[in-house]
Amino acid sequence: MNGSKMTVTVIKTSFDDSMNLSAHAFQL
Repeated sequence: MNGSKMTVTVIKTSFDDSMNLSAHAFQL
């Protein structure tokens, strides 16, 4: 249970990072 929660957190963090990169790209 703990392991799967960690995976979800990592995926969510990666997704947030991707959104941030996209936002910066559009600003450029």
